[in-house]
Amino acid sequence: MSKKTKESFVFYRSFFESISLLPEDDQLGIFKAICEMALNETKVELDGMQLAIYKLVEPQLLANNRRYKNACKGGRPKNQSKTKAKPKQNQSETKVKPNENDNVNENDNVNENDNVNENEDGYEDPFDITDSIRLKKLADQRKFG
Repeated sequence: MSKKTKESFVFYRSFFESISLLPEDDQLGIFKAICEMALNETKVELDGMQLAIYKLVEPQLLANNRRYKNACKGGRPKNQSKTKAKPKQNQSETKVKPNENDNVNENDNVNENDNVNENEDGYEDPFDITDSIRLKKLADQRKFG
């Protein structure tokens, strides 16, 4: 079996945009290096900015070459056995069951607090315990609400 030559490769816009920032002399060298690696799998000697750009592009070229080689092998093997038949439907429709639970709430909430806050002298304590509890509840509501 003869080795199949690769006729094309993917050239991404990001490659083009990065290479376009180089001077034209350097652009030609990097274009040739990319084509050599993508089509012939050969490395070209580069240096400076050309090498820096190529090092960023090379992993994608190698991954694309690896995909190409795997595709030439035929791809994923075909399933040798027949596909399994789908299981039969056991029930054609869902039957409605009545609710057997009686929701009986026997809790009678009766508030038996007869709090009457009357000061005999008419003075209200600014640090009354009920005010501090109310302020704490308000702060918690603002924090979590």
